[in-house]
This record gives sequence, structure tokens and C-alpha cells, in this order.
Amino acid sequence: MPGMKDSALPITGDDFGVSHQVNEAIKAQYLAGRLTQTSLMIHGGAVEEAVRIARRHPQLGVGLHLTLVGGTRPGRTVLTDVEGRFPPNPAMAGWRYFYRRELLGAIRLEIIKQFGLFLERGFLPVYWDGHMHLHLHPVVFQEAESVAKNHGFQAVRLLRTQRAGCAGMVFNILSCVKMRHLDVSIVHFPCRVWGLAETGRMNDACFARAVKESRGVALGEIYYHPGMDGPVSYIMPEEVRQVSWQSWLESDVGR
Repeated sequence: MPGMKDSALPITGDDFGVSHQVNEAIKAQYLAGRLTQTSLMIHGGAVEEAVRIARRHPQLGVGLHLTLVGGTRPGRTVLTDVEGRFPPNPAMAGWRYFYRRELLGAIRLEIIKQFGLFLERGFLPVYWDGHMHLHLHPVVFQEAESVAKNHGFQAVRLLRTQRAGCAGMVFNILSCVKMRHLDVSIVHFPCRVWGLAETGRMNDACFARAVKESRGVALGEIYYHPGMDGPVSYIMPEEVRQVSWQSWLESDVGR
């Protein structure tokens, strides 16, 4: 087992672009050394501000936060209500997308649209995940993986966690199924992820526990929601090798 010095730990701030408050919190946490990358909601209400922040801080890794639940897009589609809102509940959205096969074309087009808008903003095709982890849904992942592969994305969050009860168990199972089909020589994913059980209440104690548990994990990931989680002022130990997916993939280990 590798030691701490051999471990790499991307730390992700989710929901970049959803609001000014979240954008400012992600920028502040990045400048304070408490995250290395962020995942962008391309239809977020403050996405243009997020893009400007990212351009001012080019070392901040930016991935796509694919959104098919709990978000809003411009204009109505068969996937949204009259105000452009996706279903608010991931279980509701999951059942709907699985059983209503007539929605498959719209799901595919929305996924293509979001990846395309992300790349049009000038971001590199490095990393993607999903809002409320709906990217792990069998129908969504099949479509999104194909689009991501065509664009050359090299990393995805598979949610392998040891906490969060039934939800964690479901995500673990879905992630294990995905692992069997991914070409690991092309697509990378973290060995273990922290943040699901702490959603909405990530704090210094949670950070400290995650860092401690990351010892011996070759490549992990901590994710949280700056601007919505509790205040985080945790100072990372010097021996923790914080990376973004981009910097890790550019390293000798990542290659």
C-alpha cells in the first residue's frame, strides 16, 4: 500500500456557477488552499461570473457538473417544467429517466448540449461528474460516457464511499458496475470519495477525518459545497499531495 506521500487527493468544490454566493465561496476556498478544482453547472444562474473567475485563476481545475436534476436550464424541454426546472428529487428523476424511454432522445441532446457549452467556454476536456450524482444513473451514464469519450474527457467521479447508508450503498453498486465497463487505460476515477455523508454539513472535523482516512489511498477525492456547507477553515497537512485532475493527469503518475 502506498504511503501518504505517494497519495494524491483532488479536492472539489461542487456547484460552481449556481450563484454569486457559491462562486465567491469557491474562489475563497481555492485561494485558501482548501480545494484544487471545481465542477461547473453550465446552466447555473451565475455561470458567466464563474467562467471569469476560472480565467483569472487558471490553476483552478474546472470540470463539468452535468445537471439533469435539481437545476434549471434556459427554455422548456420535455425534461423540465414550464420554467425550465429539472425534477428536484434524484429518485424521482431516476425513475422517470429509466422507465420513460421516449425521453432518451431528449436526455441525449441535453447531455450533448451541456458538454458542448462547457467546451465552448474554453475549458479542457479533463473531468466530469453529475449534480446529485445522477450521472451514475444507468441511462444517463451510458449517454454521457459516450459523449465524454468522444470529446476526450479523461476522468469521472465514481462514488465509492464507506458512509451515507442506503444512498451510499446504491451509489457504490452503480459505481462498481461502471468500473467493469470503463477502459481504465483512458478513463480514470478516484479509488475512494469523501463527501456524501457530509453533504450540507462539511466542516473542519469532517475534513480532518477524510484526510486521515485517505492515508494509503493512491488516488482519492474529497468533494463539498462551498457557500452551502458549514464553514471550513481546515489547514491541509503539508504531506497531503493536493492535486486537481488536470495536474494529476499531467504528472508522471497520471500518465
